Amino acid sequence: MADLITALAPANRHNFIAPPPSLPNTGLEFTKATLDGFAGKLGEEQAARLKELRRKRKRGETNEEVGEVLKIRKVHTQGFEVEQVWEQAKRVIDALRGDAERGLRELGGVQEESDEEQEQADGEVELLKFDQDGFEVGSDDESMEEEEDAPSELGSEVEAEDVFDGEDDDEMSDGLDNEDDFEESEESEEEPTGIFTEDPDGLNDGFFSIDEFNKQTEFLEQADERADPYTGEASDEEDIDWDADPMTATAKPVSSSRRAAAMDIDDDAEESEEDDGDGPTFGNMDLNAPEGDSDDGEEDSEMDGEIETAGDNTNDVLYKDFFEPPARKAGKGELQANYLDRQSRKSKATEPDDEAGIERAMADVRRDLFDDISDQADSEDALSEVDAADPKSRRSAHERRQAKLAEEIRRLEAASVAKREWTLSGEARAVDRPKDSLLEEDLDFERTGKPVPVITAEVSESIEDLIKRRILAQEFDEVVRRRPDSLSTPANTRRGAFELDDTKNPQSLAEMYEEEHVKAHNPDTYVSKADEKTQKEEKEIEAMWKDVSAKLDALSSWHYKPKPAAPSLTVVSDVATISMEDAQPTTASGMNGGESMLAPQEIYKAGQEKEKIEKGEVVPKSGAPVARQEMTREEKLRRRRREKERIKKRGGVEIDQRPEGKKSQKNRETLGDLKKGGVKVINKKGEIQDVEGNKVQASTVYSDAGIPFPAAAAHHITNTFHASKVYIIVSNSISKTDNFTQLKKALGDKIVGTRFGFKPHSPWDDLVETANNIQKTGADLIITLGAGSLTDGVKVITFALANNVSTIDDLSKLTVDAKTPNLKPPQIPVINIPTSLSGGEYSPIAGATDTRTKHKAGFYHPSMGADLIILDPALSVSTPERIWLSTGIRAVDHCVEGLCSTDPSAGPESDKGFIAGLKLLVPNLLLTKKNWSAEEPRLGEMMGVIEAMKGLGLRVPMGASHGIGHQLGPLGVGHGETSCILLPAVLKYNYAHGDEKVKGLQQKVLNVLWGEEAVKAVLVSKGLKKEKADAGDVVGAVISELGMPRSLKEVGVERSQLDALADNSLKDPWVKTNPVPLIDKKQVLEVLNMVVGDGQSSL
Repeated sequence: MADLITALAPANRHNFIAPPPSLPNTGLEFTKATLDGFAGKLGEEQAARLKELRRKRKRGETNEEVGEVLKIRKVHTQGFEVEQVWEQAKRVIDALRGDAERGLRELGGVQEESDEEQEQADGEVELLKFDQDGFEVGSDDESMEEEEDAPSELGSEVEAEDVFDGEDDDEMSDGLDNEDDFEESEESEEEPTGIFTEDPDGLNDGFFSIDEFNKQTEFLEQADERADPYTGEASDEEDIDWDADPMTATAKPVSSSRRAAAMDIDDDAEESEEDDGDGPTFGNMDLNAPEGDSDDGEEDSEMDGEIETAGDNTNDVLYKDFFEPPARKAGKGELQANYLDRQSRKSKATEPDDEAGIERAMADVRRDLFDDISDQADSEDALSEVDAADPKSRRSAHERRQAKLAEEIRRLEAASVAKREWTLSGEARAVDRPKDSLLEEDLDFERTGKPVPVITAEVSESIEDLIKRRILAQEFDEVVRRRPDSLSTPANTRRGAFELDDTKNPQSLAEMYEEEHVKAHNPDTYVSKADEKTQKEEKEIEAMWKDVSAKLDALSSWHYKPKPAAPSLTVVSDVATISMEDAQPTTASGMNGGESMLAPQEIYKAGQEKEKIEKGEVVPKSGAPVARQEMTREEKLRRRRREKERIKKRGGVEIDQRPEGKKSQKNRETLGDLKKGGVKVINKKGEIQDVEGNKVQASTVYSDAGIPFPAAAAHHITNTFHASKVYIIVSNSISKTDNFTQLKKALGDKIVGTRFGFKPHSPWDDLVETANNIQKTGADLIITLGAGSLTDGVKVITFALANNVSTIDDLSKLTVDAKTPNLKPPQIPVINIPTSLSGGEYSPIAGATDTRTKHKAGFYHPSMGADLIILDPALSVSTPERIWLSTGIRAVDHCVEGLCSTDPSAGPESDKGFIAGLKLLVPNLLLTKKNWSAEEPRLGEMMGVIEAMKGLGLRVPMGASHGIGHQLGPLGVGHGETSCILLPAVLKYNYAHGDEKVKGLQQKVLNVLWGEEAVKAVLVSKGLKKEKADAGDVVGAVISELGMPRSLKEVGVERSQLDALADNSLKDPWVKTNPVPLIDKKQVLEVLNMVVGDGQSSL
């Protein structure tokens, strides 16, 4: 502290420019040491004063405003910043200053001079005296004047009473009957003690007053809102020591009012006297009074100073010893006296006041004339007479202004909705209304618009006069006639004006030079773009004219006149119709014809398909069938011996009698399918073999097995399709990987164009743009590297190129709904290199989204599809996990809805492919989820897609999962994700609304999935039981295990989009081929509501 005082010296004040670290700490210590003592003591004094003020205020002894208590008992500096310490010190200092000013006011040391006292003529200053509670104490002269005025007031009351008695009997009876005239009181007037006022509801009696109850309730509610900890401490009762022994404790003597007056007791005694006058309470009753004595009869005992201890006998304790008698009802005499008292005060208020009163009245008039109305309404003077318990006394100016505005609004609303006097309730007939009842009233009603004009005879005549007057004046208001060429060109435009085009020239600099060169050297053959456009329009007009002329000739002639012959040009490409090697057929329907593409040694193997050998023939090891009759005796004997030796080695079991296990049967079927497809494998030594381990000579047969897709694609482009101009369509994600770089490197200069992906679900404008680019480049082969939208898009592109499509309108003629006849098949060959399991490359069906309507339309042609499909499991590792797994569920969706289809085209033949696809797809998808880089499960999944597409090749229609999923595409949801979300819900809907046949078809799906060990383990881990779980539960469990989305919310589709989605879904034909056909919007919404995912869905 000494350091701080030293630093404050004038000679050391320069230290504050760069204060040392000890100076702030010393200042904080000094602040804490100085203010801690004041803060603690001041807080205790303010709490005690607040308690006393509330007690007096409750009794009505004072209206002094209750201040806030200092909450800070000490200044905290540890861990606080300087600004925070300053805020604490400021609060303590403000509280100290307020307490000091209060003390000075109580001591009479601070007096404010009023304006009226300064204007006194004598110029003397009159000092007012205040008591210790802050109230003004009058002088002896004033008290004498008041005593002198008392008789005059009494005389005026007597005179008023005489006047009242002199009134006639009617006025007297009216005044007595109307109790409201006597019960009126100003806000500051209190009811006399011992008299209660009746309320309109009759709730008040001698013990209960509804007005006091409401005031106390409102006071306590406001105290609760303020969260004041001292609420309720101030009361009329004295502090009671509840721990004292009532048998030994002595009560304090209580002095009555007469004794206090006789003994000249001080102000404190008078205060207790006032409390006794209000009636005895538990805290101030004289417990030593003799039995049977009350406050009225205790004068003698108190004067004699008899103080007795409390007795044990309470048999003679009376009610009046503790409580004052109940209030009684005021009589007519008292009501008359109150009325006279109010009349006298009103008359005094209207009498002319002194000079100060006149000045005050003039000030009020000026304030009313010149001050703002809102300021006057919000001033504190307007509520100075309001009781403290009234909430309006504690409202701010803004709150009172809002309350006034709300009251005005309520008044206007009540007047608006009030019942009109001229209206009748119910159905009112003309006879129920008085005559001319509506004409006698001023009807007040609102008009929603301008009243309709009433056409009368006067109005008609005025209109006719107007027409005649205009005819005579020749004012017809005609439209000014203009020449056709002047519509777009204003009349004041200068002829030959040039308009500068500010758009960017679409031509490059090289194209501009080329155009100028051609124009300069070949002026005869050069055609500008403007002329070309004109010629095209002329050709269209000429074609339209010929069409109209032909129709007119046909209509105007009795004989048939065919259309005139027109020259046509058809371009046929000089390539083979189809040339495939180790490739899958164009459509799934041709899967069974795969043997025609195999080499002779791959078509037939010794011992294969012996069930097809005719009876009586034997197939030796050489493979050539030989009839038994042609065999020699020795050959027959050797054959029998070898057969016996084989039977002996097998334990005496014949080949046809030996049972085959499920695993071996599954392996045999898989190997058979791979063998039919001509699949080749590479052994550990790098040699090419077939599935049976036989070596294949590379010189005789070319196989793609084990060869990377770039080399395979380059080989088939040159040797199979003999193409020289290749156009590549690659997805955006794969274009950023090394796979695309390797493909470009393998193809070299044969690439004439590249397209990097389409927008989701193949919009028409992207397809038309790509088709035009391919036509410009003159490409003779298309390669797609990707899946999904690319696969469907390239089908539509080749179809559009074959039919000379150049606009979106032309493309709309190729849809299935257009039913345009004589459409040409695609001509440009296509090589698909898929990177997903959607399976669209095996189908002649494609879908694309109409850019104008956002509706996904279908395209179909038997020859539409891929000419060569290259499968590379290693390539699919770069595919994102969500796309690969979701498209795998899409293939599962093909199998499930194919097995559950009720269409006549579904049968054992299609079920065979669907069941085989399910067995290959679901277990391998689970394995891929566990081991992402494994290639063997991926190959199995690709084979499962082929099996699933076999069933689709038989034209088995799909269900609602596909139909609704097609309409989710324009909303940005992938095909695979739509199956993950909708397939379980559609299965559950069909099971709930379908018949026994539908439930039996779903049982086939359950049998296949429960039969796979890998799938069964997952279902058991999910808590499913084979006897209770339906197909929707089982498929949903598999999808959840793969981590795929299960709700529309997860893919960004909200509930507000369901109505439009349901409307578009009803346009898809596959919702009607569902096992339970969806023909109503409510049915589609029921399925969608199960998968919304906003907390209200059932899945």
